Amino acid sequence: MKLSLSVASALALSSSAYAAQTPRPAAKSTGLKNVADVAAAFQNINLGPTAGVAPVIDPNRQHWFTVPKTTPAPASLTGPAKGDAPDRQHWFGTPPAAGDAPDRQHWFSVAPVVDAAGDPDRQHWFTAPAAGDPGRQHWLTAPKSSGPYLPNSYLVEFDPTHPINPMTTVKNFLTSHDPKTYNAKTLHARTTISTPLFKGQSFTIDAQHNAADLLKIPGAKKIYPVRIIKRPTVQRTAAKSLAVSADQDITSHAQTGVAEQHAAGNFGKGVKVAVVDTGVYYKHPALGGCFGKGCKISFGKDLVGDNYSTELGTSPVEDPDPLDNCSDEAHGTHTTGIIGADARNINTPGFVPARPFTGVAPSATLGHYRVFGCSGSTSSDVMAKAIYSAFEDGADIISMSIGSAGVVPVGEIDSVAVERVAKAGVHVVVSAGNDGGEGLFTTGSPSVAPSAYSVAAYDIHAILQPQIFDTAGKAYPYAPAAAHGGWKGDQQFQIVVADPNDHCVAKKYPEAAGKVLMVQYSPSAGCGTSKMCLGASQNNATGCLIYGLPGAAAGNAAISGAVLDAQTAPLVLAAVAKNPTAMWHFTDKSALFKSATASTASSFSSYGTDIELNMKPDIASIGGNVYSTVSPHAAQVAASDVSYAYMSGTSMACPNFAGAVALFIEARGRLSVDRVKAAFLNNGQITKVFSSALTESPVRGGGGLVNATSAILSNAIFTPSQLSLNDTKHAKASYKLNLKNAGKQSVTYTLSDIASGTITGLAKGNDIPIPMPVYANAPAKVTLSQKKVTVAAGKSVDITVKIAAPKADASLFPFYGGYIVATPSDGSLPVHVPYLGMVGDFSKAKVIAENDPTPGAVVTSVFDATGAPIAEGATVNATQGIGARLVLGQSTRIAFVDVIAAGNSLPGYTPSLGVISSPGGGSAYMSNAARNIDVSGQGFTQGGYIFPWAGATTLSPVDNSILNLLPAGSYKIRFTALKHFGDAANPKDFEVVTSPAFNIVY
Repeated sequence: MKLSLSVASALALSSSAYAAQTPRPAAKSTGLKNVADVAAAFQNINLGPTAGVAPVIDPNRQHWFTVPKTTPAPASLTGPAKGDAPDRQHWFGTPPAAGDAPDRQHWFSVAPVVDAAGDPDRQHWFTAPAAGDPGRQHWLTAPKSSGPYLPNSYLVEFDPTHPINPMTTVKNFLTSHDPKTYNAKTLHARTTISTPLFKGQSFTIDAQHNAADLLKIPGAKKIYPVRIIKRPTVQRTAAKSLAVSADQDITSHAQTGVAEQHAAGNFGKGVKVAVVDTGVYYKHPALGGCFGKGCKISFGKDLVGDNYSTELGTSPVEDPDPLDNCSDEAHGTHTTGIIGADARNINTPGFVPARPFTGVAPSATLGHYRVFGCSGSTSSDVMAKAIYSAFEDGADIISMSIGSAGVVPVGEIDSVAVERVAKAGVHVVVSAGNDGGEGLFTTGSPSVAPSAYSVAAYDIHAILQPQIFDTAGKAYPYAPAAAHGGWKGDQQFQIVVADPNDHCVAKKYPEAAGKVLMVQYSPSAGCGTSKMCLGASQNNATGCLIYGLPGAAAGNAAISGAVLDAQTAPLVLAAVAKNPTAMWHFTDKSALFKSATASTASSFSSYGTDIELNMKPDIASIGGNVYSTVSPHAAQVAASDVSYAYMSGTSMACPNFAGAVALFIEARGRLSVDRVKAAFLNNGQITKVFSSALTESPVRGGGGLVNATSAILSNAIFTPSQLSLNDTKHAKASYKLNLKNAGKQSVTYTLSDIASGTITGLAKGNDIPIPMPVYANAPAKVTLSQKKVTVAAGKSVDITVKIAAPKADASLFPFYGGYIVATPSDGSLPVHVPYLGMVGDFSKAKVIAENDPTPGAVVTSVFDATGAPIAEGATVNATQGIGARLVLGQSTRIAFVDVIAAGNSLPGYTPSLGVISSPGGGSAYMSNAARNIDVSGQGFTQGGYIFPWAGATTLSPVDNSILNLLPAGSYKIRFTALKHFGDAANPKDFEVVTSPAFNIVY
């Protein structure tokens, strides 16, 4: 059996120190020349950073502080090293800086930062030792979880029939192979997976090691790196106790066809739905109040424990109880409630909802697999185990409101797990991601897995909000701030409007005393809503009204606070300007207010596609402003007196759709994943772009907004469920669709096309996709082989479709799309197949970003230890450190940074001197690297990938065991990335950017 390392580590060492360890003796050149040679040599072998333990004494000062803080340093180490920043004065042999803690946690005379991200010259270092290092001997030069992969952590897959316990196999082989490197102190088990679909073991090696040793483990099939997965984030609005009339429905059930199923008696009974999330507060009365056999939440487990966090470097500790009452957001409790809560007839104080409601499938049998600790991130090995565990426990549906940056359809451990359980018949529903504010190609993994239901978010029809009233009794909704909340009862105050440019309330407003101060928010002002409301309180105001803020406000505990949305704020401002002395009624009286963005794509919802131009997301559900359950701890954190909250995110859309699948299964039985996916995509609601006459594109919402009733009742099956046309170069001349009539009578279908808006996500002179893609009316030309077809009961017909791309700027790679529609003659609803294509040749898209006019943006470059760009002919001291920043405008399967001689070479022959390397930090080789973004996002990296360089290169990126310290001389740094659809064996399929030639000295 051929063994391979399936994925190379994508290193994002944006906060690594520039100082490198002393390189090992130079190795003989391997004759690598063109970029294809380098890629071929490194592809599928680099597993990631392999940090070791630095020696205690380091005369060259390249290891920085490696001796215990309580041990006096040799006299030669008492002064700052040559080239150090002026403030690096307090080495071990000198007293700590003034104000530093006695145990020297603060190191330098400048203020430290806990997280060194954004501190490239490392002047601030850290304020705590590395986890597991009580003697403080081995401080890190980068955060423990630097980059998208967990350092020194691997998952080995074995043949499912392998007879020996996976960890026993790993330990027995490695400890006998190299007992000095692999032993009880250095080899630590993480997670064991043992199912018919996958058998494997993840572990961490706390020593410098040769990752190639893992290839020799008996019975191993494949080796994966372990990816870090960030904690899901949502927008939250605290839910106060509100008195409402009984006829107000705060759910989205009427929008998604769920209400009709409930009216028909379909509540998902007999369907098992597993939630993979942050844990669940199952003691909540709306969630059954118990866990285990006979309870609403009857199966699942805790796979990590309270203390697990990749940031802290802790290991997962399993527990049979998935309870969460320690996370501040209660994300898993909220998503679980969306599926299966029953918040009717609850009288328990603290658990009475604003309005009695149920989840989408309140009679379903629920399970929960906790994959996050109380705080921090999780990892892909834990995610994979949760997926396989849910499969083993008999789940029909798995709902996962979790993900990381998506690149390839199946590239990580968790996406492999999704594919395998889906092929075994489980419906895996995954949130698409909340990076829509960064434009195209932001759908996350594992939702990009082909068999996953990738779910986008649309906004709810109405949201329950408290109100203020003007003198005429007109109501204006507000969203209470989290820290203090809004106003209780009915209180009367005047409103004073602060200077629109005084966002931080720096001015004095004596006229605001005893009144409510209205302040405009600005993201560039440098102050949050807490400071804004504190400023109002310091002016003796009784409350603060914030406008210009697109989401929820934290506010300040000192004062009542609220946010007015973009529709309400101008009305209030106009009313105050007209009558400045008017007394307003500030109340907690609530009502449902219709949302202006109802049934349109949520602003945060990620755009497709995946890197292969496959249609993702697949479908949309309601994720904007969803009301559901939270834990008492989360309610307390949000200053709420009830354990419910409004939250927004594709995290909410995912369980909303998972519940609809449960209703489908109860009504139609356990059909195949492909069949059920077709039913939902065929019957999605085609919607408009917000505030536009254009139809929303499948690149945003796939087949449209879910309609559970239409999916269940429809007798038409239109396949394939979607058409991904690829780009103009790779599109086919025609496509074949099959329309089946599963009913009992013959039906005539009228065929037509609805074009969606064409979306352009790039701009001239910018290699990074723009945050807000531009919609245009530029439809493709669709030609159908028939305009009408009559299909007998139980029969099907084929339809040939030709789709010609519209005329558009091919250099900006716009997406066109629409829906092929079949309207039945029997009066039932039409069905459709979404289609999506790109204008242009995507292989020509700029992968390496060299231009970005966005203020504050960075591009691919090299810079010295001060952060200054290195100019042509400059001389740089490599000992002080050089930074190589690779910024990706497009995701890529392979990217690396190597060094070449500055002098001329023979045509077609540019010898590589090796990939730049930093011992303890890994090499500058990345596989499945996600594109970068200009603004910090949930799953994507801001500001590029930064690799430190001090003159060392490697020809063995698996473990950096073969290093070459380049002699002083003239060099260029070469940035290389595989183009879309490229062949790693073909040099022409790589994009190459070289730095200016510069000289290095030591």
